[in-house]
Amino acid sequence: MAFAGWRWWAACLMPALMFGLVHAGQGSDPASIAGVVAITGLGGLLFGWLFVRWDFNLWPPILLHVGMNSLWIVFALGENALGGWLGNALRLGIVVGAVLLTLRMTPAGAPAPSASASPRPV
Repeated sequence: MAFAGWRWWAACLMPALMFGLVHAGQGSDPASIAGVVAITGLGGLLFGWLFVRWDFNLWPPILLHVGMNSLWIVFALGENALGGWLGNALRLGIVVGAVLLTLRMTPAGAPAPSASASPRPV
């Protein structure tokens, strides 16, 4: 699907990088900062895909972000976004579940909006 001549992933790269950089403060050394930016940047790409796939609805990515952050805090899964093996296993399961649910609940290959169309307001 192309919007303004861009594929969804290309349009999401800069916002995903910004999302990752906002979380950089969680790291304590260059390696952990790079890891936090990478993992949250990938999360930003996932959130962008969810936004587009759910017909420009912000609620799916918002709920996934809030839900994952809540689990991270309630169950003390790690001091930063890198987490430990349990946190990452839980994160992987949630991401796979979100992707499968999205693929099942949203239409495949929805036509791209026309050049004059804009995403509907949320």
